[in-house]
Amino acid sequence: MRDAVIDALRVSDRGLEGLIARMKDAAFVVEVSSGRIRLWNPAAGRLFGYTAAEAHGFPVGNLLGASHEVLVGAIASSMPVDLMAARKDGKGVAVELTLSPLGDNGLALAVLRDATDRQSSEQDRVRALKVLSHELRTPISTVMGFGALVFDGLAGPISDQQRHYLRRLLMAADDLHALVNDLLEIGPLHADRNPLHLQPFKLSEAVEAALDGLAPQAEAKGLTVVNQVPADLMAVRADGKRISQVLRNLLCNAIKFSPDAGTIGLRATLDDGELRCEIEDMGPGVPPEEQGRIFEPFVRLGDGTIPGIGLGLNIAKVLVEAHQGRIGIRSAPGRGSVFWFTLPVDPAETFAASGGNGPATSLG
Repeated sequence: MRDAVIDALRVSDRGLEGLIARMKDAAFVVEVSSGRIRLWNPAAGRLFGYTAAEAHGFPVGNLLGASHEVLVGAIASSMPVDLMAARKDGKGVAVELTLSPLGDNGLALAVLRDATDRQSSEQDRVRALKVLSHELRTPISTVMGFGALVFDGLAGPISDQQRHYLRRLLMAADDLHALVNDLLEIGPLHADRNPLHLQPFKLSEAVEAALDGLAPQAEAKGLTVVNQVPADLMAVRADGKRISQVLRNLLCNAIKFSPDAGTIGLRATLDDGELRCEIEDMGPGVPPEEQGRIFEPFVRLGDGTIPGIGLGLNIAKVLVEAHQGRIGIRSAPGRGSVFWFTLPVDPAETFAASGGNGPATSLG
């Protein structure tokens, strides 16, 4: 429906008001240069509480709580943007906004959908998963504990075949344990209830620890892991536990999507005020149209045969951005993927690599 309306509006400005008035979704026409509303439909009036007369000339930024740059970016991408808008009565309302240019006349069509129900549903799902995760944690820990006891021969001798099966059981239990931890993390992380504990952090040591922990999973698929992270890479100020979690999540993703006997590469550089880490795999790759959403919670690509619930990349994104860093992907179908993240390097908060015993300068 929206595409048909846009096509009609591009042909002529006549009947503009009548066309958007018939739209079921809240919609208005905005003048891009000034960021002010030109036309306003009844559905928008019901959503925000403003009459058409009140809305005319009203700054869109005030209505949607977004800068002019954000709105221009939304027009350029034509992708939906989630915003917290303000009703006339002062109450906030979660909306999904799509902005589309109306030809070359300097106008754009804004279509909005009330996202309150969607957010409430998402919160209910997170709460339910958190309860379920707490219930699962104890039996999973029991399986891992007794499984390790039998694997180590403490319950009696076992055959090589039994040891092989037990190794696979422990690997599956470890994956399940990580999944449960992700479910328990997702709520507090998005609510910003987990403060960072910044300390001297050496990426090379965290990479070695992550690779050691995931060695059984990599070996089970016959993967070759090439670690090119320099051991003498300067330490930075970061929450070591959280960045180690980022590394594990990205490495788990690379292992899951890599073909048997494939290669995973890790490298890192320190340049232009950033520590940059890259993890490259030989997986199926990610289509360009999907790359913008793979860091969203509960998003899973592919045919569903790869285990997981789509939280690992989202958690990595939240943790990296909490450090004022960036995260992204370079990929093409059939050519593998490179997932990368950066951490800012403040010269006043950078630590000497030699010795690793303390800060090169005062932390303040």
